[in-house]
Parts: sequence; structure tokens; C-alpha cells
Amino acid sequence: MNYQIPDVSITTCLDVLEAILNSEAPLSLDRISKYINKSTSYTRRALIFLNQLGFIFEKKTEWKTSDIAKKVKLANLEQKKLIVGNVLLKYKPFLMFCNFVLNDNITKEAARKVKTLFDVDSREEVVQRVLLNSGIFSGIIKKDKNKIQISLKSEKIPDSFTEELEKAIQDEFFTRIFLSQKLGDDLFNFLVEDEIENIIYGFLNYQTNPKQAISTSGQAFEDFLRRIGEEKFGCGSCSGIGQLISFLRNKKLIDKSHVDLGNAINRMRLLSSHSKEKETLELWNIHPDSAIESILLMLSLMRSIFNFIRNNTRII
Repeated sequence: MNYQIPDVSITTCLDVLEAILNSEAPLSLDRISKYINKSTSYTRRALIFLNQLGFIFEKKTEWKTSDIAKKVKLANLEQKKLIVGNVLLKYKPFLMFCNFVLNDNITKEAARKVKTLFDVDSREEVVQRVLLNSGIFSGIIKKDKNKIQISLKSEKIPDSFTEELEKAIQDEFFTRIFLSQKLGDDLFNFLVEDEIENIIYGFLNYQTNPKQAISTSGQAFEDFLRRIGEEKFGCGSCSGIGQLISFLRNKKLIDKSHVDLGNAINRMRLLSSHSKEKETLELWNIHPDSAIESILLMLSLMRSIFNFIRNNTRII
């Protein structure tokens, strides 16, 4: 993904989204500009940022709204803030900005790192201002004098919808932060959104549904193996974790120890995916602690394989 952080306010972006949502016919750039009383260049930047956040997408030269954008139409201000927060936490530059702020509490340094990491064309001060103000609007970031804090607790909970959404945002936000720290910036940014969401599902559901948690997070592992293998060789004919691990080993992309650990993870996924084991027809029950241990081992192996292939280093 080509990341862009244009110089625009999130509140104006919501005004642009409001215009698109409430118009019966597609709106031209000029008409949207008149609606929000801004220049066409500013409006264009707002459209770019809405697209970056996943609120809108372009189809046949027209701007279409996503499912999450449609929720904004009927939301009150507090709900809009939480919806923006929900979208921001899926936007990697913002998530890494928060991660850097958590580490050193200096937004200027965080903006510089984000600009460098994601090759953002905007100036550092623009990156800092846009991400900081967007975070403040959503309630994820709180600014007290010169101190910046990451906080996902709102001052007021007006209804059950907002309360449920707020809790979901808290859980997912801190899981994403944990993933970025455990995997490292390079691997976290290598993962695509559906892979990240599958891993997050595992973390958020291992206690209530350990089998599905292993199975879903295992899909992320399989997709990761396939994509990193495709960088050097075509492995489209491989099916499942076991075949992909064997393929990567045969191509000398991974070490024998990776194979051993990968086969263990594959076995756990098979046990979670089938009601009975193939050979004995016996049912396996999976405890939540085994599920989370399997997911954590999977992340360590992903990190190890990634660094072995990219940096020729052995870590586990």
C-alpha cells in the first residue's frame, strides 16, 4: 500500500464523508468543495485521507463508501469519534505512531520514524499534526499540557452501542500494539490486513473458542508462508502449512529447526480444524492455555523465518 498522510483535519474529512453519504448522485470535486467551504486542493487531500483510512474507495471515477462509512451517517458525535478510532487502529502509520509515542512520548520523533518507515511524502510536521490531531479527536490520544498519553477510555459513555464499540477498540488496539512489538516493525508491516485480523481473532477468542482461535490464526501463518515463498519461487501448488514448510525447506529458504517447529504448529492446527483425528477417530479437546501457547509460538516462528530469509540471522 502506498501510504499518504495529507495536510488535512479529520473533522473536515468527516464533513466530506457526510456530503458523499447524503448525496443521491455522485458529487464532483467542485461541489464537495462548496459543501465544506474549502478549496478544491484541500478537498482533494481530504478525499485521499478518507481513502487511506478505508472510508471511501474509487470505482469507475466515482467515490463509493465502505460499510464502516455508512455507520457514520446515523452516528452521534461520540459514536463518530469511536468509529474514527476503530478505523485509525487499522491504519498502520497511526498504529506505529502510537507505538513510538508509548515508547518515548515524543510526537516529533514518532512522526519522523513513521515518515521514514512508510516512505510518506509529506513533511514531518504534517505527519505529526495529522496523526496527533486525528488521535485526539478519536480519544485514543490525550494531550495534557506538554504530556501525550495513549488512552482508550472516553469521558462519557452515552449508550450501550458506544460502550461495546469502545471495549472492542481497546482490546484490538492493544493487541495490535503487542503484535507490532513482538514481531518487529519490518515483519508487522510485511503482513497484510487480513493476516493481522486473523491473528487478532486468535488473541481475542482463545479463551472462549480455542479451536477456532488456533485455526484462524493458523490461516495467517499459512498465508505468510505462501507470500514470503512467492517472493523468490512460485509455490502456488502447495496446499496447507505442511506442504509450504517442506517447499521452503527444499528451496533452502528455511532451516531444519523451522521445519520442526512449523510441523508442530501445523499439527495443532489440524487438531483444531478436525473434530476427530484421522488415524484414531478420537476427539481432541484443546484448552485455552494450549491455544495461546500455540499462537505465541507461531508468532515467534514467523519472526524467525522472516529474519532468516531477509537478514540471514538465526533468532527464535
